[in-house]
Amino acid sequence: MVGCPENLDYKQFFKFYHEIETDINEFTEETLLTFIFISRYWDINEQTHCPACKQSHYFKKVKDRTCFQCPNCSHQIYPLAGTIFHQSTTPLLKWCIASHLISKGTSARKLQSLIGVSNKTALRMKNAITKVTHTF
Repeated sequence: MVGCPENLDYKQFFKFYHEIETDINEFTEETLLTFIFISRYWDINEQTHCPACKQSHYFKKVKDRTCFQCPNCSHQIYPLAGTIFHQSTTPLLKWCIASHLISKGTSARKLQSLIGVSNKTALRMKNAITKVTHTF
C-alpha cells in the first residue's frame, strides 16, 4: 500500500486506512489489475511482448474483463492467471489489505471481521498468502 507506515497492528492499520480513505478509493479493481499486469508483463521499453505475434505493443484493458489485449493480433493476457488471485471473486483491494494484515500476524478469524469476508474466504486467503510468502 502506497505510503503505509511499517509495523502497524490491525487497529493502527485501520486507523491509517480510514484517514486516507479518499486516497484508498483511487485503488480501484482496474488500477490494481493494471499494476499486476505491468509488474508481470512489461518489458524494458515499458511495453508488453505479445507471445502470439512476437511484437511489443501497449496492450489495452478489455472492458468488463480481467484481461489485456494486443492491438495487433487481439491476443489476450490474463494477469491474474497463475497467481493467488486467479478465480477469486474477492476484490483485489481486500487481498492487498489482507496481505498486510497477515504479514503482521493477524488470525483468519480477525481477518474475517476486519475486511468483511466469510470465515472460509479468510482461511483461504491466509493460507494462500502464507504459502506464497514462505516460498521466498
